[in-house]
Order: sequence, then C-alpha cells, then structure tokens
Amino acid sequence: MADFRPITLLNTDYKIQAQNIAYRLRPMMEELLHPWQNCGAPGRTIYVVMATVCETITQAEVTRGALYDISLDFQKAFDRISHQYLFPILRSYGFSYWFEEQIKSMFEEAASSTQIHGHVSRPKPLP
Repeated sequence: MADFRPITLLNTDYKIQAQNIAYRLRPMMEELLHPWQNCGAPGRTIYVVMATVCETITQAEVTRGALYDISLDFQKAFDRISHQYLFPILRSYGFSYWFEEQIKSMFEEAASSTQIHGHVSRPKPLP
C-alpha cells in the first residue's frame, strides 16, 4: 500500500496549459539544471545514470579503490515542494510574473475527488 498511487484524470485545459509551460521551459532546461540532474532534462535518461554507475564500479574494481554508494529516492518530490518556496525561486531565476501566475493557476483552488465503484467523494482541496 505504501507504493499505491491513484490515477489522476485531468481536464483537457489543464493538460494543454501544462504542455505549453513545459514547451516554453524546454530550451532553458540545459542551463537551469545541474549537470547531474537527469529527470526532465532533454537527452538525459535513466540509462545515462545506469551507465555512470557501471563505469564507476568498473573503475573502482580496476584501481582497487574504495567505493561508497548512496541512493536517494525523492518519491513524489514535486508533490511535496512548498509553493511558498517555489515561487521565490522562480523569481530568482528571472521568470516573469506572468509565468508565475500561469503556474499558480494550476494549483489555486485545485481539488480532487475519489471514485470507487461509481461513488464520487466530495472534492478535497489539494495542498
């Protein structure tokens, strides 16, 4: 149950707006993301990460050097980011007020309902 994640169905307007924002961000991603950031970066995939890990292990075996491994799992990281933190960060990167408002419009007054066996719950505000 800890890994249970419900399916969320979004309306078409929301999907179009989210795709538009992602499209506008795409040219800047290389500059904004740290070189080790792979999620969301064009041309960077989990396969690059896996290859880097394999190369590091091979290098440690060849040199007989010590190897320490740490694995971090940021499960649902975006779901848990504070919007009070997010918007000042966007401003610090030089994003416009208009862009910030586009992001806010996807969260303000957002609510979610659950449907189980045809019964739909009352809307619950999203954090």
